[in-house]
Amino acid sequence: LFTIGTYSLTQRIVPNELLGRVITCIRVLTWSTAAVGAILGGLAIERLQSAVPVYAAIGLTVCAAALLFTSTPLGHAERYLADDGSPVPAPAHES
Repeated sequence: LFTIGTYSLTQRIVPNELLGRVITCIRVLTWSTAAVGAILGGLAIERLQSAVPVYAAIGLTVCAAALLFTSTPLGHAERYLADDGSPVPAPAHES
């Protein structure tokens, strides 16, 4: 569900010209960290001889990250959408 929500939000707020690049960057970051997380989780479970503390730590980390993101622009993405749901164009930079 988290991945679906993230990709849906990305598709709504990123301009079409940049969408492929942004999604590629997201996939590189998430897929590479998934393997590291699996290895570290496996080592922690082996060392603790129980999966319960590992799953509890993961749950707390996800909840804390979600709460932290509510105070960032990502937590208020609706501000960056026009009334019709399209992304609001970025202001032009003055030279």
